[in-house]
Amino acid sequence: MTSTRRDLTLIERMVMKTIRALTEASEGYFAAFDEEMIRSWGVRGFLKACAIMAKHWARIEKQFGVENAHMVAFYSSMWNGCTYCGYGHLYAHNLNYFQRTGQLFPMREDEIEVRMRATDEEILSWVRTHLSGPEFGDKLRLIQRLYAVRMGSLEPGDAAEDEVLRLSIPFYSFINECSIVVESLAPPIGRIAKQKALIERYQEARAAAAAGTPADPNNAQT
Repeated sequence: MTSTRRDLTLIERMVMKTIRALTEASEGYFAAFDEEMIRSWGVRGFLKACAIMAKHWARIEKQFGVENAHMVAFYSSMWNGCTYCGYGHLYAHNLNYFQRTGQLFPMREDEIEVRMRATDEEILSWVRTHLSGPEFGDKLRLIQRLYAVRMGSLEPGDAAEDEVLRLSIPFYSFINECSIVVESLAPPIGRIAKQKALIERYQEARAAAAAGTPADPNNAQT
């Protein structure tokens, strides 16, 4: 990215505020790294990048489904040292999982800041420890194949899946160049951010789990 972080022009800031308002109304959140993208590439470059990102995200989501797409995005961002995207995508994944199952996913988004300091191998070990149960087999398989892609050791499998896994790594490297500068924690990065009542119930369930109180599985129902 640029070596000196210039201030946005008045027009750039007006465009950013307008797009943020529209995005929050349609998606339930906005991504705070939009400012860095505009600072680096200008408004035209930013809008072009948004179109590219939307296209690639739709492809990842189509291949893996919305829940596991966020899992792939979370793990890809972890490699790049991006707390913002790692946290936001795991948060969105966990909300989708909670909505679907009524259960809390064993990997908490509030662990991301600490885990980000670990090596790739330590992060993979953390994932394997939490996803050792048979109900998490497909998620663990995806993460392990994504790791193999990064290490250049992927054994041939499903051609369509492998192509999208290969796409996710440079895709998030591109995004994380800008998102890595954001110091605040991300919202859930996905349309599930619009479901404020679900988010509230999820947070209550996390708090109950931390306090050692069993969560009500019906709490996840919309």
